[in-house]
Amino acid sequence: MAKGKKPKPGITDQEWELHGDLKRAFARIMPSTDKIAKEVLSDVVLAEERLPGSMRTRLSAVITDAYEKMFASYLEHERTSLGGALFYGFQHFSTEDMPDGVLNAIRDYPKALDEFFLSVSQGRKARAGSSFEKLLAAVFRALGYEFTEQPVIDGKPDFVFPSIEHYRKAAMDCIVFTAKTTVRERWRQITTEGAKGGQMFLATLDDGITDEDLKEMSSQRIYLVVPKHLKDSLYGSQVNVISFELFLSEFLDPAVKRWRR
Repeated sequence: MAKGKKPKPGITDQEWELHGDLKRAFARIMPSTDKIAKEVLSDVVLAEERLPGSMRTRLSAVITDAYEKMFASYLEHERTSLGGALFYGFQHFSTEDMPDGVLNAIRDYPKALDEFFLSVSQGRKARAGSSFEKLLAAVFRALGYEFTEQPVIDGKPDFVFPSIEHYRKAAMDCIVFTAKTTVRERWRQITTEGAKGGQMFLATLDDGITDEDLKEMSSQRIYLVVPKHLKDSLYGSQVNVISFELFLSEFLDPAVKRWRR
C-alpha cells in the first residue's frame, strides 16, 4: 500500500494506507464532474438550439429536471466506482491460503472503510454544488448572456454579469450571482462576495430556508432565485424570493439593455 500523510487519531497506519489506496482507486475510476455534466447539459443546450426561446418559458422546470438527471447520473457512476475501488483495495487480501482474507481485512481495518466512505460522501456534496453551477452556466450561455465565471472580486461568486471588466469599472451597475444547492449559513458569504456590486442574487434548490434567514437576506439586499414551484408553494409571501423566469425578465434582461447602450 502507498503511504499517505500522518493518520488521524484512532486509526492505525495500516488502515490509513488502505484508506488512501481506496481513495486513489475511486478517483481513477470516477468520471469528472465536467464529464457527467456534459452528458445531461448537451441535451439541454440542443433543445434550445432546435427551438430558440423554448427554455425561457419553462426555465425552472429545465433547471430542476436537468439537475435531477445530473445527480442521478452521478449516483450511478459513484456506485460503479465504489465497487471498483473496493474490489481493487481488497482483492489482494484473498489468496488460496487465505480464502477468507477479505472478510478478515474488513474486520481488522474497519476505520479504513469508515474514512473512505466519509471522503466519498464529502465529495458528493462538493460535486453537487459544482454540478449546479455548471448547469446554470450552460443555461446562461445557451440563452446568449455574457458573464464572467468564478471571478475574483471581494470574494469569489460564481458569476458576474456582464463581465469582470465591467465590474472593475462600474461595480454598482453589475449583477453578482452565486449558486448553492443548499443555503444554511453559507449565504452570508455573498455579502462579502458582492460587497461592491449593485444587485446580489443567490440561486438555490433549497426548500428549507427559514423566514428569519429570508428576512436577513432581504436586509442585506440579497434576492433568492428558486424554481417557480418552490416560490409558489413555499416562499410566495417573500418579496426577495423570485423564480428563475422572473430573474431573467425583471432583472437580467433590463440590465442587458442598459449595458448595450
